[in-house]
Amino acid sequence: MTAKQKAFKKKLIQKIHLSKKYKEFYKDNRDVYRDLIKKHFGADSSTDMNIEQLISFCDWMNDKIKALPVINKNSASSSQLEALKNLWREKARDKKDSALRAFIYRITKNNYLHIQNISKKDAQTMIAILKKMKTEEKK
Repeated sequence: MTAKQKAFKKKLIQKIHLSKKYKEFYKDNRDVYRDLIKKHFGADSSTDMNIEQLISFCDWMNDKIKALPVINKNSASSSQLEALKNLWREKARDKKDSALRAFIYRITKNNYLHIQNISKKDAQTMIAILKKMKTEEKK
């Protein structure tokens, strides 16, 4: 990130913290603020967000847009989900989603209610493990 981008990012965060919504509600309700950022942007704080996300969040906090976009870049892509499910169907004896969720939990220690909620990182890990298991099986 260039010096100009860092300065712009800092200004956006300042605008967010100076907004009316932040001052009147989120300043005193930090947990709600963090949950909002996590839900819509997949970040733990505003400093973890990229410039595009900060612009959207700043616009919402300053009432320039009516609703926050759901920009969770940490969710697995549809192609990752499809690959994971296909590999699971090829390898597993029990082909149910519940068995896949149990396997994911055993490996990642993250419990997902639905396969669609799996994070990008966990999906990559599980795909790599299932591919490795598949190649070892052929030997």
